[in-house]
Amino acid sequence: MSAKPKPLMLTVGQDAVVRFVRDHTIRIGYPPTFRDVAKALGVSLATVRQRIRALEQAGLLEHDVGVYRSLRTKERRDFHVDLRTVLRHNLA
Repeated sequence: MSAKPKPLMLTVGQDAVVRFVRDHTIRIGYPPTFRDVAKALGVSLATVRQRIRALEQAGLLEHDVGVYRSLRTKERRDFHVDLRTVLRHNLA
């Protein structure tokens, strides 16, 4: 019998980063920069980098090093595709 994976525990700050990245991308249409995240959450750029690094290690965020606005949630891609499909059917 296999053991259930332990639930991932996020800090309040990490949760805020994931939510902001997801919501910004859906609302604006493109990912935020690290500076956008820092400004929106009222924290330093160093704090954002630290939180993003932890979230990447946890498998919740990813970004391409050296690529501007490449920050994305891994869950967002599936949700975004589903949302577009729903909108397309509702507008047809």
